[in-house]
Amino acid sequence: MTIEELAQTAATQPALIGGVLAAPPVLAALAMIGGRDPAGASPRRYLFAALIYLVCVPGIMATVITAYALLFDGASLLALDVLVYFGPIVSMALTLMLIGRTTPLERVPGFGRIGGLMLMMGAAFFVAFILQRMRIWVIFAGGLGSLLVLGLVLFIALRIGAARAFGNRDRERR
Repeated sequence: MTIEELAQTAATQPALIGGVLAAPPVLAALAMIGGRDPAGASPRRYLFAALIYLVCVPGIMATVITAYALLFDGASLLALDVLVYFGPIVSMALTLMLIGRTTPLERVPGFGRIGGLMLMMGAAFFVAFILQRMRIWVIFAGGLGSLLVLGLVLFIALRIGAARAFGNRDRERR
């Protein structure tokens, strides 16, 4: 089964997909009933950690697939199924926003790693998109200085993302 077939199969079950995508923001809104937790010390933070992973993994994948379909394949925005392609992204954004209003995201266990994964995926996608669009023109049209600056910026973004995703061993020793 390809990803396109999976998306088509999911599009035939809008009620099920809508319910699955609506559950994490609803749970995050219900967890807000306990009030704000600026210190991030309540046991709710473990629920928040589970919710973040539950929405961020499909949200990141939906973002990459949607961006790929729009930028690389040239698919029409009007032809994409809203619930399948944009539903996980909206669910992720709503859940992160609701959790962020309750407790600082930095206090939620594992958020630094998933944030680093988002940054790495974004930087890798940007690199792939730039390489696909530039083709060989960088040799003739762009200067070597601009290519080096672009490479340095992308290296720094990937380095920061990797440090956040996989942890910094120096920080853990202290």
